[in-house]
Amino acid sequence: MFCTECGAANIDEAKYCQECGNILTTNNTEKEQIQTKNEKFDILMRNSGFLTIGLGAFIGLFNINAGLLTIFLGALMLLLKKVVLLPVIGTLILLAGIYNIFSGNNFGLIQFFMAITFFYSSYQYRDLI
Repeated sequence: MFCTECGAANIDEAKYCQECGNILTTNNTEKEQIQTKNEKFDILMRNSGFLTIGLGAFIGLFNINAGLLTIFLGALMLLLKKVVLLPVIGTLILLAGIYNIFSGNNFGLIQFFMAITFFYSSYQYRDLI
């Protein structure tokens, strides 16, 4: 933490500047921004997890293996809630989508757009890693 009066560096827990004695104020806005971003990320992961599970159930009506994989990935998102999971799950869904496109299933396009969404979200929340 730096003093706003003289610019001297101080330890984070200090209440007064070691150089000039000025009262130091903590920067709570940064902490609030990080907390708000964490809350938004938790909401994103919860909603994405439920959406992925729902999509997996729908896909499972037509292709049981692809449906079970998608449900598993959605459950993983709900349980772990880690930023690192977004590109991993995005890659798995993208690979499943490519497989489905080449095997003639229509779900490949949906999975492709899901994967792009996961990649974008991982970029958006990359500072929470």
